[in-house]
Amino acid sequence: MKKEICLMLAVMLLLLSACSRTTAPKPTMAQYFAPSKRIPVETTAEPTQPETAAPDQTADSPERAAYAAYYDSWLPGSPGSEGRIGDFSPKYVDLDGDGGEEMLIWSTRYGFLYEIVVQADGQTQCIYGGGSYPEDDPTVGLYLCEGNLLEKDCGDLQGVQLNEYYRVQDKQLTMAETVMESADGKFYWSESGGASGLMWTEITEAEYNRIRESYVRVGVPRNPLPENVQGVREEEEGILLEVIQNQRTFFSEEYLDCTLEEYCQKAGEELGFDVSVTRYAFVDMDGDGVREAVVDFQYGENSQVMCIVMKYVSKFSMVDGTGFYHRQLSNIKEDGSFSYSGGGDNDGWAKLHWNWLTYQWETRQAGNGEGKTDIQWQTYPA
Repeated sequence: MKKEICLMLAVMLLLLSACSRTTAPKPTMAQYFAPSKRIPVETTAEPTQPETAAPDQTADSPERAAYAAYYDSWLPGSPGSEGRIGDFSPKYVDLDGDGGEEMLIWSTRYGFLYEIVVQADGQTQCIYGGGSYPEDDPTVGLYLCEGNLLEKDCGDLQGVQLNEYYRVQDKQLTMAETVMESADGKFYWSESGGASGLMWTEITEAEYNRIRESYVRVGVPRNPLPENVQGVREEEEGILLEVIQNQRTFFSEEYLDCTLEEYCQKAGEELGFDVSVTRYAFVDMDGDGVREAVVDFQYGENSQVMCIVMKYVSKFSMVDGTGFYHRQLSNIKEDGSFSYSGGGDNDGWAKLHWNWLTYQWETRQAGNGEGKTDIQWQTYPA
């Protein structure tokens, strides 16, 4: 038994620097060495809160204005590095049951929270700021769950799967419990645990699964439709057509701000042969109700070598272009799905999603596109 405890202590020390970046208060020494308690039957019960006068947090209230000012200053340089702009959205939720709202800044692409912002003592302050980045691991992060509880998926840390659960009390992030699947296949529960707690109780796999399943993540509506879809569609397609007609520039991954004509010239000089546009089409590639432009290119004598998907980004009044080779994106259908070929068994069907000022593959799609209608290509020049 002593040997197992020592091994567990060693694992916890390794996890100390790798996991929770929350500002939740650390357990006291009494918590470290207190006897382990029974696993609660109900893990999602909301804490009882004292009755307080609910602050005015309507859309035009001073509190909402303070949150809006915080959010505006938060973009575009956060999180992590300058100039990174993602699909973020503020959401207002009463997390602690006091009648006032907290602001959650979350990724509409992946559903996890980048920051939790509260108003306390007349100040707007962040009590959690530790969102992971999609290119690191799109599953790791803090998630909002039913009952206004929070789940922090710490991911696989040196063979240990760690999940921490929190609630907001008195404008602070407070740990409710933690579960762990260790490298040896055993399961553990802690009331104060995570990387900072040392009192663990071994539980069965069924108990572990029951706790995990009791926290139901609240889904994030992805790609919300603009209020005036038809008007937005006409305006944005007109702007994209101006790019296709060389009347407006776009931002490419290779040459930044340039017209299509300049893009072809620069690419041709770099590659040593002619690069030209052959055709284009309008199709909603990301499911937001507004069509993007897909521009197909010819390299030398080879047609359909690559294409660029162009999207108008209204927040920055710019057209962004993301390039794909034919093996990555071809046989595009009217619903935005397409085929890809990675060689061997890595062939299939997929869709795109707009994120981080670029396009990424969404989940792979079932089937092979049978029964779907091909997009209608237009001959270039427009």
